[in-house]
Formats: sequence, C-alpha cells, structure tokens
Amino acid sequence: MVIAASRAGALGSLSLGDLPPERCSELIRLTAENLKRPFAVNIFVNNIPKVSFDLRKQYSETKTFVEQLAAQHDLKVTLPELDSIHLTDYREQIDVIITHRCKVVSFTFGNLDTESIKRLKDNDVTLIGTCTSVAEAIALEESGIDIICVQV
Repeated sequence: MVIAASRAGALGSLSLGDLPPERCSELIRLTAENLKRPFAVNIFVNNIPKVSFDLRKQYSETKTFVEQLAAQHDLKVTLPELDSIHLTDYREQIDVIITHRCKVVSFTFGNLDTESIKRLKDNDVTLIGTCTSVAEAIALEESGIDIICVQV
C-alpha cells in the first residue's frame, strides 16, 4: 500500500509501530528497493514501563481475570506470560531510520525525546507528530516538530 500510494503521488507511510530494529531495517529496505521516491516511516512513541513487582502483580491479576471471564462465556483465551512480551522502545528504531536515510518520520502516542529529535533533524529528517489536543499540539510545536497532524 505504501508503494501504491507513493506511485499515485501521495506520501506513502510504512508502519513500523514498535517492531524490533531488525524487522524495521528489512521493511525499509524492501520498500526502498521497490520505490525510488520518498516515503514516510511511522513509529509509536510508547512509554514502556519497567517490569516491577507491582507491574507483575497487576499483569497476573488481569491475566487471571480475562481468562476466567473468557471461560465463563465458553471462549478459549490464553494470554502470554509477561516475560515473553517484548515491546520495542522507539529509540531502538532511530539508528535504523537514520542508517536507511529515511527522510520523513511520523509518530503517534506522544512526542520524541529531545535527543532523538536532534539526531533526526541533524540527518535532514522531516518530523510529523500526531496530537489529539491543543496541549499536545503546542508541545509538538515547541519541540520543533515540522508538521503537526491533528487527530480527533
């Protein structure tokens, strides 16, 4: 879809979400090989919590509740163990984005940290931040984000 959108004259956007850096690199490479024009990559600015005792307890209780609720409705639901879940911090994707010379990066669920903004801008990357409130829009503008996309 990224390739089709770009070939039609739009800015195609490759969703990297919170994929690990290796997968990001592979997807960017494949897209670039098949498209000789700019495209954006989109990342999630997740605030990934540290795995603490409290988080483990909360996850365990939630997992038990969901599985019991599912069983009451004759549904088979199996949630993974907490230690098997890996979320990628967007900072792990920045090197890949710079290495592949991506020129447009959009992001959702918050704002990039100051160091990431500087590194991307130092590499001539246009930054597109998504906001859902006036306060978020102001924060994006004040941090130097080039384009602000308003979502409602």
